[in-house]
Amino acid sequence: MIWRFAILDTDTVNAFSCPGGYVLATRGLLQACRSEAELASVLAHECGHVAGEHVLKEIKRANLVSAGLQIVATQAGGGEMTADLMQKIGEKGYDVLISRGMDRKDEYDADARGCRIAGAAGYATAPYGDFLARLEARMAREATGALASLAKTHPAPSDRRTRLEQAGLLLPDGQILAERFTKRAR
Repeated sequence: MIWRFAILDTDTVNAFSCPGGYVLATRGLLQACRSEAELASVLAHECGHVAGEHVLKEIKRANLVSAGLQIVATQAGGGEMTADLMQKIGEKGYDVLISRGMDRKDEYDADARGCRIAGAAGYATAPYGDFLARLEARMAREATGALASLAKTHPAPSDRRTRLEQAGLLLPDGQILAERFTKRAR
């Protein structure tokens, strides 16, 4: 699989993954990270979603393909993919993947996979726990807007951190690279 990473130009703190190895992080997420190890763990979390086929499972669970085909069938006049038709399919996909989010078990699984991936790449994973703690504090301060959506689609960051601690996955061993990250990220 070829992995593709991109940055979305928005202040929202979030990251997304899509089947086929596409990982998107927002500018807001980059600004919220304090070290390369934190960013590596967040990106590895998204890679964990891809490796665990979580997005594919959600698409199947929501019958997105079936819904898309039904939309096409009801709209099929000339057999062309109209802008309206594409928008309806896109809205259905958005509802499944963004507004509802993944299954909570899949989020926890992606956290565990992400820590293993980041650790195997030589990064300390304890900073990911710090990132989750800061994220939760920020979510409490900013209860509306973009972070409200994150709260709706993910388990509480404190629950995620606790699970990772209990599994022994937040390890201090490895590179953190805070100074290198802040020099290049800002």
